[in-house]
Amino acid sequence: FLSEFPGWLKVDSQIKWVKSQLGSQVHLSNIALATPAFTLTGIANIEELSDGHHMASVSMRSSSLDLENVRKAIPQAWLPDRVVNVWKTGEWGGELEVLEVRVTGSTRDDVDTSVSGTVRVKNGFLHGVDWPNTDHIQATVVVEPDRIHVTEAHGVYDGISVDVTKGVFLFKESGPWGDVDIQGN
Repeated sequence: FLSEFPGWLKVDSQIKWVKSQLGSQVHLSNIALATPAFTLTGIANIEELSDGHHMASVSMRSSSLDLENVRKAIPQAWLPDRVVNVWKTGEWGGELEVLEVRVTGSTRDDVDTSVSGTVRVKNGFLHGVDWPNTDHIQATVVVEPDRIHVTEAHGVYDGISVDVTKGVFLFKESGPWGDVDIQGN
């Protein structure tokens, strides 16, 4: 993952470990990971549950990240199946700033990994095989486990300047569903 980002790496954190009869917990606070390409800050917890399983949570913020570097760094195995095709074949990029992201997961089979948070996209573009080109994307995106909200979105869609006044995308069992209000100039 970090090998995709050239230059030096500096990592700082404070670690607290608590052991009890029911299990143990490791808490990392004031995490700061810095390279010439980006900075991440946040906290993390790893907890041993009484049934022997483990639960982990991470909350992070970042400076602006080049989406091309993110694309190279994140393994496809980490992605939901419905995103892999766009990840592999779509031409996309720009800058991404993580205002806050929270990831929670467990070693238990009945507990899914949950990702939520808010990111800001700047100078984005998306050129796919099955849809018109979208360029100059600026947006704030709120991700929840079952939906994505898009606000403050502007861009050029198929040569037309557009503003997204409302964008909600749900991930239902029957498939994705969206409700989008767009104004064009």
